[in-house]
Amino acid sequence: KKEKVVQIITLIRDITESKKAEQKLKESKHNLGERVKELTCLYRLSRLMEEPNISFKNLIYGILDLIPPAWQFPDITIARITYDGREYELGNFEETEWKLSTKVKIIEKPLSIEVYYLEDKSFLKEEHDLIRDIGVRLKVTLEKKETQKRLRESEEKYRMGFKSSTDGIASADMEGTFIDCNNAFLEMLGYTRDELFKLNFRDITPQRWHEMEDNMIISQLTDGKDSGIYEKEYIRKDGTNFPVNARFWIIKDDQGDPVRMWTIVRDITERKKAEEKITDLAKFPSENPHPVLRLNRNRVIYVNNSGNYLLDVEEDDEIPEIFRKEVERAFETNFIVDVDIELKDRVYSFTITPFVEQNYVNLYGMDITESKLAELKLIEINKLKSEFLRRASHELKTPLISIKGYSDLILALHKDQISSEIISKLNEINRGCERLQNIINNLLETSRLESPELKPEVQKEDLSFLIKFCVHELQSLTQARNQTLDLNIQDGQYGIFEKEEIHDVISNLLTNAIKYTPPYGKISINTEEKGDFIMISVKDNGIGFTEEQEGRIFKQFGKIERYGQGLDLGIDGTGLGLYISKKIVESHGGEIWMESEGKSKGTTFYFTIPSIK
Repeated sequence: KKEKVVQIITLIRDITESKKAEQKLKESKHNLGERVKELTCLYRLSRLMEEPNISFKNLIYGILDLIPPAWQFPDITIARITYDGREYELGNFEETEWKLSTKVKIIEKPLSIEVYYLEDKSFLKEEHDLIRDIGVRLKVTLEKKETQKRLRESEEKYRMGFKSSTDGIASADMEGTFIDCNNAFLEMLGYTRDELFKLNFRDITPQRWHEMEDNMIISQLTDGKDSGIYEKEYIRKDGTNFPVNARFWIIKDDQGDPVRMWTIVRDITERKKAEEKITDLAKFPSENPHPVLRLNRNRVIYVNNSGNYLLDVEEDDEIPEIFRKEVERAFETNFIVDVDIELKDRVYSFTITPFVEQNYVNLYGMDITESKLAELKLIEINKLKSEFLRRASHELKTPLISIKGYSDLILALHKDQISSEIISKLNEINRGCERLQNIINNLLETSRLESPELKPEVQKEDLSFLIKFCVHELQSLTQARNQTLDLNIQDGQYGIFEKEEIHDVISNLLTNAIKYTPPYGKISINTEEKGDFIMISVKDNGIGFTEEQEGRIFKQFGKIERYGQGLDLGIDGTGLGLYISKKIVESHGGEIWMESEGKSKGTTFYFTIPSIK
């Protein structure tokens, strides 16, 4: 049987185009996926950069986290960012030969972004674009943050300077109404902030300055420069004017339109006073009746007519010989020097005022002939007074000796023959003689102490022993009044003094304290080292002193009568004790003074003498 032939039919279709389309579709899907990754990266990057409080470090590490998922092979993608010499990278970072990078500058600081593949893979063009885009966005963000940081710091510095400035700072709109100021500006004008903000700057400026400042504003609007420093005046709230140094400038907006004026002012009242004082002192115009000169270290810079006539010098002459030492001393010490000079039968007092930084001194002379004559007259009168006291004291002594001698003789030879009444009278005569003897002795001591040649014969002495000796001498008086006397002194404390004279000072202060402290009162003596001196104090809780009494107790015959206060001890005074004490202490180079809070509040007397140092 013959088999049938089976026919095979083959259908062939060209699918090249469809394959191409399928491949394009796959590539399109892949590219779309890559673009979605890139867009997602950029979106998240934008969100990250928009976080207001994110730190620089967190921003950098956030970007490093965003990079690998945006590349086509995220599992083998690693990245590093280097900024200003410091590297930031994740834990698995390592450098390979498959690298993609970009560099930018952020305010002159270099920043680089590097992306590495751990295997041999090629980077897409879009990935090149993406890393550049990340770099640009990071540059913009960091520069913005840096600018904002600097602006904040600048604003903070400005605000601190604005508040703490000792110069007045204020701002006004273009109509001149105040809108801001610091405390210094308010204090110099005397206004509160609310009061000032209701005013125009012309309200606090005297009328005579208005036209000048209007012209300065017009000039600044035209030229664009600030005013520079100039002088003007302001009006305080109380209506008084005062001088200031001022400077102002105009602020414009982005369109160049003026929107605000700022000013800085400095109160120059004290400077003006100083200038006036110097001007009054020197008064260089030639009509000044007093001699005036200005000298540098070698020559005369200026001399007015009076100085030319008196000293016979002209400008550019050498410094007059009579002033050379004093001028040199003024330059060296930078202290004012006074010197009295006799010229043409007159006496002149010259004040030499140094201005070392300017390298000159001013000499201002005044005729003091009359006052000098009066001073000499006073010295002569004082000498006559002292001589009178000395002579009178000696003259009084002779009859006093006779009176005292004869009363003692009568009591010694005829006591048994006279009545008790006469004996009592004779005793009164003796006591009167003793009081008068004390007065005469004090007058003689006063006369001696007023001598300008007085110089105590000082030597090293034991002060603590001397104080104890004086206390022992007067112990009977304190016991009679049941007073407590405390000693707060250092044993073996030595000073430089004349023992007899300081004995008189201590005894006088102690006697006064005992006399004017009520029975059962308290007296204390203290010593304390004060540099090169020892300070001795005698304190009591007695009747004290009024302010008026304090002013005269150290004067001659400055005795304060206190009869009828139950304090009399039979220790009569002349009013010379404290005066003599003052003269003695001052002749030793020390000081004496007293303190009292008032009547019945006690008194403390202090005096100082040189210590052994």
